[in-house]
Amino acid sequence: MRYLNGQNEDNGLVKPTCTFKPSGGALACIVNSEIGGVLAVMRRNVRWGVQYATDDEQMEHSLIKSFKELRKKIFLWQHEWHSVDPVVYLQPFLDVIKSDETGAPITGVALSSVYKILNLEILDLETVNVDNTLHLIVDAVTSCRFEVTDPASEEVVLMKILQVLLACMKNRASINLNNHHVCSIINTCFRIVHQAGSKSELLQRISRHTMHELIRCIFSHLPNVDNKGHILALASRSYPTMEDGVPGENQIFEDKQYVNGHISAESDSNKLEGASDVPADMLAVKMGDKINEIEQGKSYLK
Repeated sequence: MRYLNGQNEDNGLVKPTCTFKPSGGALACIVNSEIGGVLAVMRRNVRWGVQYATDDEQMEHSLIKSFKELRKKIFLWQHEWHSVDPVVYLQPFLDVIKSDETGAPITGVALSSVYKILNLEILDLETVNVDNTLHLIVDAVTSCRFEVTDPASEEVVLMKILQVLLACMKNRASINLNNHHVCSIINTCFRIVHQAGSKSELLQRISRHTMHELIRCIFSHLPNVDNKGHILALASRSYPTMEDGVPGENQIFEDKQYVNGHISAESDSNKLEGASDVPADMLAVKMGDKINEIEQGKSYLK
């Protein structure tokens, strides 16, 4: 099975044998297609459909305006994408993900768009402002807010959140993610694993698989960690805040906020602050222990 579709497996991560980097014109078409996809789903909703159909520009919502403005720009960058700040063409999608005015279907499509762009391999260490771009993606996805309309659409959004966060960690530029954002990714995925206990078997399996892949990805990045003397110093200490950095069974999703029928899946900032200074290798070991507990039947899911 490992040789299907020309793929091989290295250190537990499946990688393509070759990568394809689209041209500027192709990138413009891809982003334009994603813009159209998000707007199409938004038009299905009465709230957004009325605002989109109006002739008065002042009546259009800021989310709609940002997509329209982006659509006007992308075809002017055909030969200059390497010098374009990725935040410019990702920000409208991230705004939709963070907005508490959008329903689960709209949020899900925006997450899919970000996931596709991440998989295009256009974000690498040489990309302009790539560090800030990844930070903004992680911040937006971990603070994802959406209106819950039905359990099925909620689970779809949760699955796509897992997809995007894992794609961020597998990105070539992810070695520049700081500990705060790595902790934020792990906390969000770990909370979804626990929440999945009351949801479908499919979400349970996908969330646990994603958590396994996430830990393997973090371990694969350990050779890139700047292993200076402070790691030994920190290793000699106890980490009382580490348990706070990973929510316990009784804490899971206590920080959900229900405001006007909207649900917030954003991370608890207080918990993240306690774990933000933990070295990546110590964090990976701790998370590896948690995954072993899940497999051994000691976790909430079992």
